[in-house]
Amino acid sequence: MGLLMDRNGIPLAYDLFPGNESEKVHMRPIINRMKEEFADSHRPSKKTGRVDQKQMAYYSDKYAKKQKADKEAMVARAKDLIKSPKKYDRITSAGSAAYVKNLSFDKATGEIVEGKTLELDEEKIREQELYDGYYSIVTSELDMTDLEMRKIYRGLAQIEDTFKISTSEYRTQLQVRRLLRY
Repeated sequence: MGLLMDRNGIPLAYDLFPGNESEKVHMRPIINRMKEEFADSHRPSKKTGRVDQKQMAYYSDKYAKKQKADKEAMVARAKDLIKSPKKYDRITSAGSAAYVKNLSFDKATGEIVEGKTLELDEEKIREQELYDGYYSIVTSELDMTDLEMRKIYRGLAQIEDTFKISTSEYRTQLQVRRLLRY
């Protein structure tokens, strides 16, 4: 999920992306769309369609370790998918499918199409390892300092964590209600 927020951390727009792709690729069109919708009609960016933006990238050892562990789990699932493709479909292979060459799904059923030789995409794994630990933040707030950008981004992480907890609590409550019904 990609979420655009103003400098106060108020969400302005969001979009959902495939689980096996980076949201970084998909954010630029959303930023452009938001600029068009909210830009002041007197600004040159409105007339020319140009979007001014500031980008910041930084590295975190902690994030690199997390990404490495997540990737190792996905690669292990990808290897299992290659070994036993009948156990998986489009939904259950999410994330790990990105590391499998020659993988395709039946559009009607979501099942893996048989007859193709599945193999691990070692090149893609090595390429993605180059970016482990790097954050990339893009904003249209040109006057915002790097520290302000990071602070707001960390606030987003807190919002996401809260959402995960509340979603988890909701599922638990729903399961308890189902149990009590029976």
